[in-house]
Parts: sequence; structure tokens; C-alpha cells
Amino acid sequence: MGQVDGLGSAISLIEGAETLCMFDQDPDAVGSDEREFTACITLKQDMDVAGEIGKMTVAGGLYASGHYKVSNQDSAKAWEDMFANWLPASGYQPDAKPCFQLYPNMLADNTPQDIYVCVPVRSS
Repeated sequence: MGQVDGLGSAISLIEGAETLCMFDQDPDAVGSDEREFTACITLKQDMDVAGEIGKMTVAGGLYASGHYKVSNQDSAKAWEDMFANWLPASGYQPDAKPCFQLYPNMLADNTPQDIYVCVPVRSS
């Protein structure tokens, strides 16, 4: 099999990458069919990007992280649990930064998989 120039180093760079869905809007402020998100992968090192591919950095600070095992169609239940159950009892408030959902090993099918719901927080 031939190799495309640069492809080997790009594959090495993303090997073991985690997938993130960065939510651009408050999930309570818009309907589920209106939510926008940015699909991301983590990289081992900085990389130049061009065209339709962009680069972003997750904002620093304190994040609450809830671990769940759900199918893609049930991931909203994990968010509901974080915001309706954990957050009110935590003594924290949501911070004004994007939330994200982390997939340590995203599966292509709809079987239950590990996800982390990550919510930026600050003290109440």
C-alpha cells in the first residue's frame, strides 16, 4: 500500500485521540433540534490547520466532570442528570464557558459507550 506524503505523521498525531463535542449554546436556552456544537479531536501536539478545519483550545478553569455509559441517543439524559441533580447539590454554579462532552473512545454504532459530561463551574 502506498503512502500519501504527510499522512503517516498525521495518523501518528491523532492516534489515541479523544473526541469532544463543544456546545456553543446553553442547552436550556434552545431546543434540542437547534443546538449547535463543534466536533473536535484532541491532538498530541500543535498542528497547522487550513481550509474548513479550525483549531481551538478548551478554556482553562474548573470543570465538573460526570462519567456516564450511554448510547448516543441517550446522552441528553447524562446532561439532565448533571444539571438537574449534581449541580444544584454541589455548591457550584455553571461558569460562562462552553460545556463539552468527551468521548475517550468514540464508537460509530449506537451501543452504550463511556462519555464524560464536562461543565465549567465556579463557586456559588
